Amino acid sequence: MTGNINRQQASLLTKEMIKLRRPNVSNGEIKRLIRGGAEPKRYTSAQISAGAMKSLKDSIAAGLSFLSSSLDGNVKEVSIYIVGLES
Repeated sequence: MTGNINRQQASLLTKEMIKLRRPNVSNGEIKRLIRGGAEPKRYTSAQISAGAMKSLKDSIAAGLSFLSSSLDGNVKEVSIYIVGLES
């Protein structure tokens, strides 16, 4: 599913997956967790694919839940903010 990703990309995706599981962790804490062996340095392609699928399913479920609430009349107003990020 992930196709061909190199080691650097796998490492970056691993760090992002750690941040998803531990939302308030800093970059320094991630490095300590990896050095200490509490978290892997890099996940395999299969693990990355499974994590991406889980994240996608969670996003779809959240969207359907919001849709259901809005159709039931529980959501009266929605505000959308668009932020432009420059790198």
